[in-house]
Amino acid sequence: MARTLEGKFYEAMKLGTHINLPGYKSQQPFVTQDGRKLFFSSNRPGGKGGFDIWMAGIDENGFIGNPVNLPDPINTAGDEVTPFFHTLGSTLYYSTNGLTGFGGLDVFKSALNADDSVYNVPKNLNSPINSAKDDAYFILEKLQTKGFFASDREDCPGGHCYDIYSFENEPIKFSLEGIVFDAQTSEPIPSALVTIKDVHDGDEPFFVVTDDKGFYSTDLKLNMQYFLKAQKNGYFADANEVATEGKTESEVFQRDFNLNKIPSGDIEIEGIEYDFNKATLRPKSMEILDKIVDLLKLNDNVSIDLGAHTDARGNDDYNMKLSAARAKSCVDYILSKGIPKSKITSTGYGETRPIITEAEINAMVPKSPEWEAAHQKNRRTAFKVIGETSLNIINKTQ
Repeated sequence: MARTLEGKFYEAMKLGTHINLPGYKSQQPFVTQDGRKLFFSSNRPGGKGGFDIWMAGIDENGFIGNPVNLPDPINTAGDEVTPFFHTLGSTLYYSTNGLTGFGGLDVFKSALNADDSVYNVPKNLNSPINSAKDDAYFILEKLQTKGFFASDREDCPGGHCYDIYSFENEPIKFSLEGIVFDAQTSEPIPSALVTIKDVHDGDEPFFVVTDDKGFYSTDLKLNMQYFLKAQKNGYFADANEVATEGKTESEVFQRDFNLNKIPSGDIEIEGIEYDFNKATLRPKSMEILDKIVDLLKLNDNVSIDLGAHTDARGNDDYNMKLSAARAKSCVDYILSKGIPKSKITSTGYGETRPIITEAEINAMVPKSPEWEAAHQKNRRTAFKVIGETSLNIINKTQ
């Protein structure tokens, strides 16, 4: 390996025996653009057979670690050679005679997933890249529109001559489209706002508005991860995601949204539990309140009042104070997760707003399952949307 400084190469150094294993071939090295991975082909022990693709990590000091045989489905019982890893596309290109192809060595590609652990099923690049002869040494420039490879497809006096070929691809394009629906009626929602946000905050968010049929569309950039949100006043927002990372072919992504109308009354938060006669939240309750936190973060244009209710047993004044303390415990927990105070208030209702009235309960057999269930239904925590700011419905392209 030869390193550079200010455009000049130092003298090449032979890598250690953990890379150049004595008695075996280690060839066709490729170092990724970020300098953190070394790929090469070798027929050393521990592979699947013939030549396999191996990879060694490179640390920040330039030390090259022990190589590992690439996992399934890359290597086969045949030969895998001439690796090239496209960092922007997160895709490995290599040649193999161990998979079904046109004959000889064919060029294949396999995208690596986001956490660098799984390679997709290799895909043959087909004609005109591949032929009945050997096709290898494939490389692709950064924007994936131009590349080179070598092939012995043309006859030559020696019988085995590699020529260099160049090619140009159509620019890779990604687009996103879909429809925003009313979740209850399945009718399309016009003038809904769809926000497209870079999850890494590198780019400014941009917005598209649905047409009179609830349809929207926009272009996307290469090598991005996007968070998507659809909103309309009077509805709770819906979210989705889309990623162009690792994509090496143009694609139209379909993402639909289903928005639920904001009800005018209470929305019960099922499963909230407290210690007996106390306002202390139990761990299970915190998990449930985390969903309310997520709802408020997604619906950053709404504010809510969270109310706690008791059953009719016990002193009226005590029940009012207990419910107020319980509602405050819920709100305090939600505020601790970063929700602004302006977005949520708390109210204790005591026994003043029963779902099942005292007269109805008194008609039941005391301490019967029906009687206990009625009291349980009245002991509840709920929230109500009390404010909603108007959305700025504009198209703002990237």
